[in-house]
Amino acid sequence: MDGRGTPELRAMALAGVGALAEEQGDFGRAQEACEAGLALLEHEAKEASEAKLFFLQGLGWMAWQREDYGRAMQLFEECLVLSREISDAWWISRSLSNLAVVYHARADHEKATRLHEESLRLIRDQGDKQGLAFGLNNLAMLVYSRGDLGRAAQHIEESVALHREFGTRGSLSVGLYNLGWMALLQDDLGRAADLFRESLSLSWDTGMNPLVQMALEGLACLGGAQGQSERAAQLWGAAQTLREAKGIPRDVDFLAEADARISTVRSGMGEEAWEEAWRRGRAMPLDEAVSYALQQEAGGSYSPSNPA
Repeated sequence: MDGRGTPELRAMALAGVGALAEEQGDFGRAQEACEAGLALLEHEAKEASEAKLFFLQGLGWMAWQREDYGRAMQLFEECLVLSREISDAWWISRSLSNLAVVYHARADHEKATRLHEESLRLIRDQGDKQGLAFGLNNLAMLVYSRGDLGRAAQHIEESVALHREFGTRGSLSVGLYNLGWMALLQDDLGRAADLFRESLSLSWDTGMNPLVQMALEGLACLGGAQGQSERAAQLWGAAQTLREAKGIPRDVDFLAEADARISTVRSGMGEEAWEEAWRRGRAMPLDEAVSYALQQEAGGSYSPSNPA
């Protein structure tokens, strides 16, 4: 960035840098870009409000991923105030939905439900199908956390169908991953395999490392459910290597379930066998880990001399 151009144009360039960095799992660089863009627009006119909202929302989501829920709430509330000042119904609905996710994370389910419902009313009034897809996925996670697996799955099915219609590949990958967990929790292992693999394929093709990491963990848990303990350990190790390399936070929605399932696999294998398979997974190049995870047959194990 050489300092030339209007603040709005420079901020737009930073928005692109931030969005790409976040997709690739480089959250430090994404945060720097969002903070720099917001600083550029601090004293700009009302016309720059939408760009400010983009940066505030991005910083809010990064705070949420760090589990800094107080900071996330502050940023999303700033989004809501600003979006109401400019009477932007699209941003108002997004801000309400984002705040609902934070209240969900803080276990205030009553407040989260009210915010989700208010957001979805606005979205439906606008005829915003893309917004509806996001809102339904967020609501599904709240419903799931309250124990209604069937209704959560229905919401995600509708969300996934809408994302397919619009070709929003990153969001579709998230929905497929969530739906994969719903299938796994209902012991529909064949469907869970298809959903996790499609999510992984989409996220790998688009370079979205956080979603790659999530899908690898999901497929590791699936391997455990299929009795493929060595495969589960290897995929878990590959997911951990990616997470550490990129500083990717764990998915909170299925965190306890995933850890419990992997703990069961580890206990069943015995510590020595687990460590051996897990270390092989840790050593896999990422492209080979993804190829191995995408195998249609769950049997077999990875070795460098016989890559998937």
